[in-house]
This record gives sequence, C-alpha cells and structure tokens, in this order.
Amino acid sequence: MKPVTTNQIAAFHALLKKYDMQDEKRNIIAQLSGGRCTSTKDLFYDELQAWINGMNAGTPKQEKPGHKMISYIIAASWEMGWIKKVNKVDKVKGLIQVNDYSKMNEWIESNVYKKPLNEHSIDELTKLVTVIKRVNLSFLKKEK
Repeated sequence: MKPVTTNQIAAFHALLKKYDMQDEKRNIIAQLSGGRCTSTKDLFYDELQAWINGMNAGTPKQEKPGHKMISYIIAASWEMGWIKKVNKVDKVKGLIQVNDYSKMNEWIESNVYKKPLNEHSIDELTKLVTVIKRVNLSFLKKEK
C-alpha cells in the first residue's frame, strides 16, 4: 500500500482545524486505519485520501491566494522538525497538545523578506517556497 504524502497530512490538519476537530485527531486516525494506528504518518494514502475527499465534498473551494504555497511551507517545516507538538494547560480541557510553530516562524522571519508567513505577497511566497525547497532537500540528504 502507498504511504501518505506530506501534502495529505497538511490537508488533514487543515481540515481538522477548519472544522475544529483537532481534539478528535487520534480517534479519526484510528477509525480510518481500523485501529491499526493513531498517527497520520502510519496511514495509507487511500485511507487518508478518502477522508479528505469526504470532508471536502460539497464544500466550495475558496482558497486564499497563496494557500497551497503556505501549506507546502508548513508541510516542509513539519518534515524538518521545525513544528513540534508541545504540552499546554487549558483551563477547560486540562493538559492538551498544541503545535509550536516558533522555529518555523523564526526561520521565516530571519530569511528572505524578514516578516511573518501570512504577510507575504504571492510573489514573495513563490520565492520563499523556492528557498525552503532547497533547505528541505538539503535536510533530506543529510537524513539519509
């Protein structure tokens, strides 16, 4: 079976956030895999794609310009370990895990245009994607 892609994982997380379902992530993954796993990286391509397609069914695509480029940057950042899960205490839910984007944001704000990700124009995002692709490729070569 074909493994999930980083784009699928990014889409999965975006849909969880869009529908405020982040707390159900592990349960959803367990259901998709028939109880085999609780991590997106352990899912198969077809399992996750069916869920993504179902969640997108009937939803008109209203992506902001540059959405795909931002999603790519976030996915590459996950892959390089620049985004991590950290524990946080919530007054209502208790101890929860949240994403820490500080390392990714630090890199973005110290390179190319030196401003937050969401403030980049389409042209600037294009250049930023090119730069992060090179960084990611270098990272992946070191991992081998």
